[in-house]
Amino acid sequence: MSAPRIGVIGYGYWGSNLVRNFSAGPRAKVVEIAEQSPHRRRAARAQYPDIKIIEDAAPVIADPDIDAVAIATPIFTHHELANRALQAGEQVLVEKTMRPSSSTCSHFRRCMETSPDIPQIPRLLKAIFRPIKGALQRNSIASDCAGS
Repeated sequence: MSAPRIGVIGYGYWGSNLVRNFSAGPRAKVVEIAEQSPHRRRAARAQYPDIKIIEDAAPVIADPDIDAVAIATPIFTHHELANRALQAGEQVLVEKTMRPSSSTCSHFRRCMETSPDIPQIPRLLKAIFRPIKGALQRNSIASDCAGS
């Protein structure tokens, strides 16, 4: 079986880390990066000359040869990009939160219940947010953050 072909949308701090990690071994292959910033596109081309670098995310999402899309863009763009990718039949990894509102998170929860193409939450963030979730459930966030 060949390595999954990954399209990465966003090549800022997190996006560049995703590309580096996906490219570090044989288990995944980054084939396309979409980045709006000309400066970051130049940086991506210099670092990864064999990867297609483009400005617009739409061709990455629409590419039938891409197996999964990793989204590492500003939070306010996550819902639209992930929704478009899911509708296009892509597997989706959303870096950071999907959107800072309960309605869009509820939308993704419904998508996850009805689709095998589940938006993923990176394990690192699960490890960070699990203690916060517990503190919120105990209604003790202030005392937990203060260390008491």
